[in-house]
Amino acid sequence: MLPELSLRHLDIAAASLLVYLLYRALLGSGLKSSRYRLSSPPGPRSLPFIGNAHQIPGHFRWLTYMAWNRTFGDIVHAKYYSQDLVIISSPKIACDLLEKRSEIYSDRARLIMAGELVGFEKATSFSHYGSAFREKRKLLNKALSARASKDYWPLQIRETRAQCCRILDSPKDFVAHISRSAAAVVLQVSRGHTLTGMDDPHLTSAQDVLVIFEKVTRPPGKFLVDSLPWLRYVPSWLPGAGFKRQAAVFRKELLRLVREPVESVKRNMQLGIQPACYISRSIEYMGGLDKCSKETEENIMWSAVTLYGGGRDTIVSITKTFFLAMTKYPEVQKKAQAEVDRVTGGVRLPEFEDRDRMPYVNAIFKESLRWRPPSPLGVPHRLTQDDVYDGYVLKKGTSVIANIWAMCHDETVYPEPEVFRPERFLEEDGVTSISIPYAKDFGSNVFGFGRRICAGMHVADSALWIAIATSLAVLDILKEVDEDGVEIEPKVECIPGIVIDHKPWPCRIVPRSEAAAALVRQSVECA
Repeated sequence: MLPELSLRHLDIAAASLLVYLLYRALLGSGLKSSRYRLSSPPGPRSLPFIGNAHQIPGHFRWLTYMAWNRTFGDIVHAKYYSQDLVIISSPKIACDLLEKRSEIYSDRARLIMAGELVGFEKATSFSHYGSAFREKRKLLNKALSARASKDYWPLQIRETRAQCCRILDSPKDFVAHISRSAAAVVLQVSRGHTLTGMDDPHLTSAQDVLVIFEKVTRPPGKFLVDSLPWLRYVPSWLPGAGFKRQAAVFRKELLRLVREPVESVKRNMQLGIQPACYISRSIEYMGGLDKCSKETEENIMWSAVTLYGGGRDTIVSITKTFFLAMTKYPEVQKKAQAEVDRVTGGVRLPEFEDRDRMPYVNAIFKESLRWRPPSPLGVPHRLTQDDVYDGYVLKKGTSVIANIWAMCHDETVYPEPEVFRPERFLEEDGVTSISIPYAKDFGSNVFGFGRRICAGMHVADSALWIAIATSLAVLDILKEVDEDGVEIEPKVECIPGIVIDHKPWPCRIVPRSEAAAALVRQSVECA
């Protein structure tokens, strides 16, 4: 009996020891709470090694993500190879996580080729959350706040009216004129340079930065190192490591292009001929040329790059969306033009002071943002520590994607979301009819969330509103007609990219009247 009893005790002791060791192991790995027994959010079934990479398309990912959200709910988990993804389609969840918990949701995911090897990780939009990012945002917020953005109103009015004149002169080239005006505004705001033409060296260098960015990011997954980060450590001379040699060339050129505007502004400041702009104001804010540190100068340099890349593309995208909508929905255009005429009397052009008296024009602006949000997925946030939300565990290192497209096309909030209908933001008294709090002040969500919200949104907001109001005052944007005189219905088709762009569509643009054309031409001549 004694040996049998001892063996039983040994079994119990061994089992107790095993339980204790497991407990200590779990405790040591940080799993100290029952919350870690929770599951990840639901999502599509993944495969070993590649996760859901085979289901994630290279282009128009927001449509695939929206289909997942409809199947699995407003918060979805997926994997792109080893990277955890959480896709959010609800403004409330985005607000709860990206704004209310912004301290742990404000980092950026690793960009291996574009970021770490080429250098774009220093640009504000892609910077990791930390002291350098906070200084960049502090500088941008000071220069581009709602109050500071009013300093750019005269510039925006002048460029918008010049844009309308160019469109009247060559309406078939209206997209090129929109791009030129957007570039002119952003170059003036960022580096104080007055655009001389589409061959202006300042414009060329700014465009070259975007060309490099597109080469290293489009299409997504083009470089294997982005899926297998350990490849960045292979020697550049190794066969198959051509991406590293290519990255070195891009990096050298990028640094030259990014540094040039700051050096130019510094020279002009020394000569006393530099117009006020983001770079000059930031240098002065940080103590002037003599006291601005190299580290701060680098932060100014990289934040200025973000201004052009994000600002120009956003303004062009939304302005083209407006022109497309006016082509497709002539009844909306007529209603808006009647409102503009009531305010201006038809004897002057719109001014910013008219904005509060033009609720329908404001609704067109909001509907343009909703109908085709310029950046449908924004830039993913990165979670810096484990978190729990609504009973789900969200792991440290997860890329959190706000599916802005899905939010803007939620049929429960915006019935018939593919229809351009400004009235959805209005009641008869001009007050928004959208009842949920996240849509009443619609617009900010389109520009991002939390500490990563677009720093230039106030400048973009005013530039876009005055462009829309002035275009409505001066231009008739009409459907093209075929050889039989039948109107051609424009197709709404997008070009793949990070920022929404539209395929060309047939349209005719003519002056609303000889008086309207004369009015805008005279305003440009007098400027």
